Amino acid sequence: TGCSVAYGKGTDRLMAFTSRDEAQAPVEGLPRPFTQHISFATSPDGLNWTRVTGAHIDADPRFYSTQSTVGDVVIHAWRDPIIFRTDGDDHAYMLLCAHGKALLHGVKSERNGAHGVVALLRSHLPHTLTDWVATGVSFAVDVPEAEVPRMFVDATTGKHVIAYSCKNAEAYVPHTPDKSRIQYGFYGFTVDMADIAARIAAKPAD
Repeated sequence: TGCSVAYGKGTDRLMAFTSRDEAQAPVEGLPRPFTQHISFATSPDGLNWTRVTGAHIDADPRFYSTQSTVGDVVIHAWRDPIIFRTDGDDHAYMLLCAHGKALLHGVKSERNGAHGVVALLRSHLPHTLTDWVATGVSFAVDVPEAEVPRMFVDATTGKHVIAYSCKNAEAYVPHTPDKSRIQYGFYGFTVDMADIAARIAAKPAD
């Protein structure tokens, strides 16, 4: 899963998407040990795409799990990127789903300690879309993983709303007897991107 945005001139597009390394060595005890990455491709027309060699984003080990580990109830998560901009800021931002290790500026859930997060990245330099850095901001969710985050603007308040998809908590309990009770749903929360951007600028993650 990923997204495409205008890039360069005319009809040029840039796609950010989830990728995996098929050559990754298997890990004993893990049925699906594939580590996830974010990769890029460009297109002159939105139909024909060329992968950008050497441009990819790996999870920053200071804040996020970098691979699956034995005992995890879900596989490694570093996926589903979406790129967006905010008014008055030349940097682009990216949301993606991850497994969080620490929160620098982020919003932390106190309900059950689950480590699924929606991570926030920022372009390294203004107007660049293939070079990204971790901001340290993570928005915690209440289950081990989230998927396909999206960013909207509330027309009434002007604030940003982050929505994401996840399974209900019963899906992560081993040997759940009634699989029909496992359901996906969409959830969301409001964030103040102007305040978050100001805090990132005052205290960058790196």
